[in-house]
Amino acid sequence: MNMINKKRFGIVAAITLAVVVAVSCFGIVTAFGSNERDIVRFGKSDYEIVIPENANDGEKNGAKELQLFFKEATGIKLPIVTDAGKSVGGKYFSLGNTSFVPDSVKDSVSGLSSCGYVIKTVGNTVFLLGPSGNGTLYSVYGYLARDFGFEYYFTDVYSLKKGVGDLALTDFDVTVEPDLDMMTYPSAGIVMQNSANQMRFNALSYEGVFISANGTTKTHNLWWIMPNPTKDEEFGETHDKWYAEGSELPTACFTAHGDPEAYEEMQNYFLEVIKSGIAKSSAYVFQIAQPDNCGFCRCPHCIAASDSYGGNSGIMIKFCNDLCAKVYDWFKTQEGAPYERDFKLVFLAYQSIKDAPSGNIKCDDNVGVYIAFDGFYSSYGHECSANNEFYNNVNDWSKKTHVFISWIYDVNFFHYLYPYDSSSYKQDYYRLMKQVGVIAFNDEGQVENETNMTAWCNLKNYITSKLRWDVNANVELLTREFFKNCYKDAWEIMYNVYSECRAHWSVLKYKVEKSQGAFGDEKSLGSIFGGLDRSEYWGLTMLQSWISQFKNAIKAIEPLKSSDKAAYDKAYMMICGEIISPMAILIELYRWEFSEQEFKDIVAEFKSYVADSRVGFSAGGMESTMSSYYKELSLKYEGLGI
Repeated sequence: MNMINKKRFGIVAAITLAVVVAVSCFGIVTAFGSNERDIVRFGKSDYEIVIPENANDGEKNGAKELQLFFKEATGIKLPIVTDAGKSVGGKYFSLGNTSFVPDSVKDSVSGLSSCGYVIKTVGNTVFLLGPSGNGTLYSVYGYLARDFGFEYYFTDVYSLKKGVGDLALTDFDVTVEPDLDMMTYPSAGIVMQNSANQMRFNALSYEGVFISANGTTKTHNLWWIMPNPTKDEEFGETHDKWYAEGSELPTACFTAHGDPEAYEEMQNYFLEVIKSGIAKSSAYVFQIAQPDNCGFCRCPHCIAASDSYGGNSGIMIKFCNDLCAKVYDWFKTQEGAPYERDFKLVFLAYQSIKDAPSGNIKCDDNVGVYIAFDGFYSSYGHECSANNEFYNNVNDWSKKTHVFISWIYDVNFFHYLYPYDSSSYKQDYYRLMKQVGVIAFNDEGQVENETNMTAWCNLKNYITSKLRWDVNANVELLTREFFKNCYKDAWEIMYNVYSECRAHWSVLKYKVEKSQGAFGDEKSLGSIFGGLDRSEYWGLTMLQSWISQFKNAIKAIEPLKSSDKAAYDKAYMMICGEIISPMAILIELYRWEFSEQEFKDIVAEFKSYVADSRVGFSAGGMESTMSSYYKELSLKYEGLGI
């Protein structure tokens, strides 16, 4: 063998040995250096994110979210492609109903609620699929949680493994069904007014759940369905039997005063509104909801029907049963067939029609109630006798329908700046919602605060998003993880203040109950409209201790300024959001404990923290801005420059 051949032999032998070692250690290696059963190997990946050619919004958003967080975890940006020309067996993340989804995967999705999903590995492909675009989107977060520990806590605050090197392909066989299928508005302002938060907290817009009524999905939609007689007098006079008699405010008469012809015309009018909304939406719930405080029709026919059915709500059941039957008849026609879906018709069981009827009338299979009870004392739960009416009413409704949507309350409307501890009721009520089969719910919090919230409402929002999936989740464990990820090195301080606040609320409730009104009755403390601004509720020393601890928390995160400025800014903003709560209480209730200059300094410090917190509203209602709040304080403490 000459020298050249020896060199060639040596080179070939070396290459052969390298290949043998590579194959023996890693399996078959592709041109990019990745294993047949690896997603990432040697900093490379052959994988693509595949979506259908006619992908819906959930599939498109899911692809973008997977691409974003996969790159953050591994440094690799996976391409997003359509399924055109793709076939079974490729190295894909297949999102949604791609052309090559195997029947076995489709069968796994069959029967799931709309937001459920599956994650299944078939060959080299990871299939991420739900019955709807929303389900597919949520399957992406489910996958990210399993491979990268993804968990979302607050705006752009999340846990995610980073610097991931080699990533083996897992043989996934996961099916997830949420305990409560759809979570929607109103909820926290940071969710309602931020599209990324909507996706990552798994919340849906109203449009994602409700079919519009003449262009609106607002809850109190009666005057969008039909004309308000005070604004359209001519229509009201022409269709006078459609409108109520003797009600506190204008509303509809859902018996049309007992006139069969007027009733049929009214039904057909509502039907046309529903048909128009269905044609413009993929949602499947239509609601009929009267305005606040309007009462109910007192015409002789309604009074007689109410007596016959065992309540005003029986009249609504009859009207909705008849109307829903018309919708399903329309689905059977050539015109309606393209829009057929699992349509549900609900009415707002609220105020004058909140109680289930005592008579024999029941909702048809696709008719139900949107139950909202503003008299529920959310800071108490089961232990409060005042809540018995609500729990009994839900139980009574469960005998009349299996279609429930629920509106619940998580905040004191008049006092965003005061703690309102709903933690004792939340999990119990979510379990009740699962028990009766709620298909969609909203948990109303600080709806106006779009950037940050106060009085522990950011934590409430996170817990809400988790209980929706598992009503038996370990809330204490979730709470600790929230504090660790949001407040970083200050988490123990912040957790301690939160624990003290909860303990104080428990003691306060005990005192209220035992003192029989010395602090105001049970209702005023527990109600969502309760008067929390009483010095008897909030001791000065306790408030000063909380403020001091919050300031220590700000000091504790100081090193983050140089090591992770973005994390520092977010933690600082969230701490500011909490410190303004006890400071506001102190300012409102304890002015005369301080000299004029001391008080001015406290107010100036408070306003500085408010600005840094970016909390914009002090109470419910679009007029309750922090600017209007300052004006109220200025009038209260004239001359102090508030």
